[in-house]
Amino acid sequence: FVGAARSFWSATADGNDSAIGGAASRLSSPASRKLYTYIGTSPSFAAPASLTSHPLASSNTSITNVPTMLNVANDTERAALFDFIRGLDPADGSERKSVGDPIHSSPRLATYSCITANANNSSLCDKDDQAAFIGTNEGFVQAFNTDTGAELFAFMPQELLPNIKKLKENTQTNTSTNPRPYGMDNPVTLWVNDANGDGKILNSPGSSSPQSGEFVYAYATMGRGGNGLYALDVTDRNSPKLLWYINQQTAGFAKLGQTWSAPVKTKIKVGSTVTDVLVFAGGYDDNQDDVKVRTADALGNALYVINAKTGALIWSASTEAANAASAGHRHMSKMLYSMPATVRVIDLQMAPTGTLVADPDRLADQLFIGDMGGQVWRFHIHNGSTGTALITAGGTGNDGVFATAIPASYASLDLEGQESNLRRFYNEADVALLKKDGKLSLSVNIGSGWRGHPLNTDAQDRFYSFRTSNLTDSNGSEGTLTEDDLLDVTTNLAPTTDDQVYFDLSDDRAKGGWYISFGSTSGEKVLTRALTAGSKNTVFFSTYE
Repeated sequence: FVGAARSFWSATADGNDSAIGGAASRLSSPASRKLYTYIGTSPSFAAPASLTSHPLASSNTSITNVPTMLNVANDTERAALFDFIRGLDPADGSERKSVGDPIHSSPRLATYSCITANANNSSLCDKDDQAAFIGTNEGFVQAFNTDTGAELFAFMPQELLPNIKKLKENTQTNTSTNPRPYGMDNPVTLWVNDANGDGKILNSPGSSSPQSGEFVYAYATMGRGGNGLYALDVTDRNSPKLLWYINQQTAGFAKLGQTWSAPVKTKIKVGSTVTDVLVFAGGYDDNQDDVKVRTADALGNALYVINAKTGALIWSASTEAANAASAGHRHMSKMLYSMPATVRVIDLQMAPTGTLVADPDRLADQLFIGDMGGQVWRFHIHNGSTGTALITAGGTGNDGVFATAIPASYASLDLEGQESNLRRFYNEADVALLKKDGKLSLSVNIGSGWRGHPLNTDAQDRFYSFRTSNLTDSNGSEGTLTEDDLLDVTTNLAPTTDDQVYFDLSDDRAKGGWYISFGSTSGEKVLTRALTAGSKNTVFFSTYE
């Protein structure tokens, strides 16, 4: 940006200096900021905890000096930590006007009401009452007014309180023994329940009273910051509430790793009841930070479906033989590797005649997700069922593995010299419905790359477009796609007529697709999700070298 440019929330020109201006410059005085935490066991949805009763302030005697909280020796140190986290510079006591870095988070927006209606058309709004929610590595989930940039409130989970001391001291001597502290390092998932569809949640501008049955819930995960999932009622931004939280100690979630998998809000029919649910994977096992061979994980290798209101576990899958907290638990013997990605949830139904049918309830029907072992998983949702019958696995013999990027010759989990064949899937799969010559197929697009070590050149990573004509098959006959089922288009960008079998799935071929292999020495890899768009089914993805 040119030097004279001014960001919308900046009082003066900030140009290309990202350290000045923006929402940070709009922070109120440290004493008046609405900063909250919560000390204690998870509340229940029926009796949520008001966060205003849990201020992040020295007056809150529930926040103690012990190592698991502030980790200080005396009250003088304690007071200094509160001064710092509320916004005072420890060097000179001035206001530091700073927010944390949102490395892996991006803002999510909720519109509450219309402040100024259009003068010529009252159905249009010239100024919305809107909030942006974002997680940062200072440890907060923060809400900002999108018109002014002012901070509305911020919430820090109790397990991140020990990070305040690390942030204040700001010392980095050794990344192994003193690693960088992470906080709420993931996007927030919002459930904006605008029941009457009028584009507003509140009764009137400036009101905290919602319209009948309407609300805004925020679901915050932690990325590298921890293994928690926090559900907040942010309908009244002046009085946010904690609905419930889940972590590795919660019954039924022993496999939960670092919560990289942002929950997907959707609906399924459990028995006769259409239920609002969250779908998310077990997350990341930081064991994967250092292994250069295909290695099974203790954490993160699981899939969960929970009630979006109460947090109750409805269905799960993992290598566990049983899960006492889940009547719908499925044992999956090949679910050995952690799953950091967001689950791709799709709504796809077909009539017995083989034609697509409309779904007025917009219920979820299938789940796709990749893992650290180079596998892509597929599950089928049977709306109206319960227990283990609610969701079944695809793949060969219902083993769940829809596709694999690891060749069969990679027989051992710890086979040295096979690093080039170790491909990991961190990102949400892109799923597209294709139609050509009257035939329908699903394209599942995903790229591999070791995000933990972007400079690594051991693996020969690839971008895959797995394709199947089995759109809704859940009887175990769909098989598992391998590289042998795909066309290598790395240097074959003009496939011959004979090659079209991989794309058209002709001659009763049920599977196909293609892949691009990246340079073996450049370390080129995919670090983000792909997107298929447009009438020509163009798939877009970026790579890093």
